[in-house]
Amino acid sequence: MIPLKEQEILKQRFARDLQNRVRVDFFGQKPHGVFVPGRAERSGVCEDARKLLHELAGLNLRISLTTHDIDDDATTAQSLGVEGVPAIVLRGPTNRAIRYFGNPRMRQFTAFVEALVLVAHGKANLEPDTLKTLRRLKTDVSLKVFVTPPCTHSPLAVIAAMRMALENSHVKLDVYDVTTFPEMIGPFYVAATPMHVFNDLYAIPGVIDDARLADDLLLAAQGQEPSKGGDAKRMTPLPRPQPRQRQPQGPHTTPGGLYVPR
Repeated sequence: MIPLKEQEILKQRFARDLQNRVRVDFFGQKPHGVFVPGRAERSGVCEDARKLLHELAGLNLRISLTTHDIDDDATTAQSLGVEGVPAIVLRGPTNRAIRYFGNPRMRQFTAFVEALVLVAHGKANLEPDTLKTLRRLKTDVSLKVFVTPPCTHSPLAVIAAMRMALENSHVKLDVYDVTTFPEMIGPFYVAATPMHVFNDLYAIPGVIDDARLADDLLLAAQGQEPSKGGDAKRMTPLPRPQPRQRQPQGPHTTPGGLYVPR
């Protein structure tokens, strides 16, 4: 799935920047022969994500990949906070689980590569004032970041959120690709990406810089409404829903287009 030229670039990047082992737990599902009410069929996108992760893991021995079927390994999924598939859980030397729901393709592939390096390092390079704010965070706060693969600004939001989660274990981070999980759009009023949702109560669209994001996390943990806001210019509107039409069955095709950081 990753062109050979880009694989060589990534090998060099990982050899240079992966400072510690990073554990990658992938959760997928097998195709179901019968319809299961209330359950989305995502075996195709799960297989695409699994192949991509296997290729990435083959580029450096410090990437340790374990694959799970969510039906066969429900206990592990629950312990890592995985409720849907495809799901990827990253853990580095701090053992703080960061969850990504979807298949990291297109510009999200760029963010995922950066996430591997960041998680393996275990610490984020944050300004002293931002670190001081995060140290005041003493209770858990849920942070969901909603993204789309072609969104130019989503990678910025993902990496910023991961820096917060790596610096403070009270930040419980989940990243959702809403093209894979469209059922998340309605409940959280996701009209554009990136979108940040704090404690499933407060939503802020756009990219939020590190200092403001730390302030917003602290406010949410204290039961207050985050007030700093994001950059409205750094948003990608979601496409308008189209009427559903019956399509003839054909071969499964893999979404293309990986953006590889150099």
